[in-house]
Amino acid sequence: MKLKTMIPQFATLLALLSLFIATIGSAAGIPEPGLVMYGAVRNTAAGNARLTTGTLTWTITPASGAPVTVTAPLTDISGQYSFALQVPFESVVGSSSLSPNALSLNSGTTSYIRTNVFLTVNGTNYHATISAPAIGTFNFNTATRGQISEVDLTIAAPGVGAPLLPNPNFASVQRTTGGQFRLTVNGNIGQNYNLLASTDLIHWTNIMVFTCTNTSTVVYDPSSTNYPRRFYKISQ
Repeated sequence: MKLKTMIPQFATLLALLSLFIATIGSAAGIPEPGLVMYGAVRNTAAGNARLTTGTLTWTITPASGAPVTVTAPLTDISGQYSFALQVPFESVVGSSSLSPNALSLNSGTTSYIRTNVFLTVNGTNYHATISAPAIGTFNFNTATRGQISEVDLTIAAPGVGAPLLPNPNFASVQRTTGGQFRLTVNGNIGQNYNLLASTDLIHWTNIMVFTCTNTSTVVYDPSSTNYPRRFYKISQ
């Protein structure tokens, strides 16, 4: 092949190589399994009702570097939780740089602050507080990537969430195959109730105190196997 024929081909190859190097130099970091946070959001102004509507906005601030902000819509997860979101992390290789709104995954343990979080419902923002045992910081490194952490939140938002029931009531009363009575109670989340029992509707005995953990809570009467029939009522 003549030299004058090779020169244009070499020039083209050199240009492609330069473009490839430039592309590598401007590449973003490698996405990593970040921290997954999940939990319940409860409204202290509505009997600790678990909320399933609205949008969380959560800002995570590293010890150094720019913070990131992630959002997540509330939903009903397994009848227990309100949200699940992933904090984005990336590994920086060579001359690559972090993508916008991503945290650098470091081999050394790095501390992050996660107390800046609020819930938006119908255009109104409500500050959220992290509930114990979760705390307002977390540590993360390459050894803990993909970690899952429960972080429950509380807000004070009058009028948001499940309305308070004026009186608790029974949704159903069933006898199990073992002879116990299984009672489903509609009540206010976080409220304590007394379960009373009687065999004649005249004399009543307080057999237990229970707390509604959901708007419908199931309780059992362990001593009901001793009675052919039993009546129940609830008091606060």
